[in-house]
Amino acid sequence: MEIHEVQGFVDSMKAIESFLSELAARESELRYSGLGGSKLWESYEDAKDSFEGFDRHLYELIRLSRFVDKDLYKRISDIAASSGIAEGITQISVSVRISEIRRERDIAFRKAATSLLDIFVAVSASILKTSIVKDRGIFFTDFDVSLSEILVGLSRLIPLTEEVLQAYNKKKLGDDEVFKPANIDIDSIHLYVQNTIGIVKENPGLGPDTKEKLLEYLEDIRLELAKETPKWKTIVGALVIVSTILGGLAVAPQAIENIQNAVTEILGTSIEKRYPHSVPERETALPNLIMT
Repeated sequence: MEIHEVQGFVDSMKAIESFLSELAARESELRYSGLGGSKLWESYEDAKDSFEGFDRHLYELIRLSRFVDKDLYKRISDIAASSGIAEGITQISVSVRISEIRRERDIAFRKAATSLLDIFVAVSASILKTSIVKDRGIFFTDFDVSLSEILVGLSRLIPLTEEVLQAYNKKKLGDDEVFKPANIDIDSIHLYVQNTIGIVKENPGLGPDTKEKLLEYLEDIRLELAKETPKWKTIVGALVIVSTILGGLAVAPQAIENIQNAVTEILGTSIEKRYPHSVPERETALPNLIMT
């Protein structure tokens, strides 16, 4: 799950919560009509697509939250483990589909009945196949799904998921304030990248696969530079990767020099912007990047 998909997962959980709330509220009605009737509800129509892959999306949310906020990660993990929410939602989804198939089959059977005895047998079979106990709530086949536990789990999980998105945006905003150089000569950086592209293309010492990967990184950098607000951390990260690859091969020193100049210019501008009084004026060039 990418961070931009988190809001979609929140909306999916809200749709499921709405359907399950109606399911709980109309339980007495479903004792006689069966779960399949719920497929006609508007709340089910809104939620049906959200059931698919819920457990996978929850797992991806847990994994994503680990890199955003450790406290949120722990709280979300605890809810997922203790409430059985993923298993419960999957069971309900499957049970609704099975109940609808049974209902449609029973209707077809009744239409095909040619005698009162046939109708009696069909109705009896339908009642027996819907395993419901009045004092314990709705049952599906051999397991009991606790709607209350799932609804409580969703009511706790939804706001935590929204907090993950807020925490990420807050963290990203903070990072941008720390690393948001304003005086970079983009044309200069672009020229370094273009020179590197030309050197890589013409270098006979680079294998085709390596050359293709390097050019892919460099093209991504070039496209990012063309944006109105380039992501400088992304650009620097890609430049360092390119420099590391080239440094390990030691076949294109001029390309490495171009990349180092670009990184030095970006980082130098960022540092001087954030710490304008603590960085002494340099009389010598910045040291080269250390290759590992």
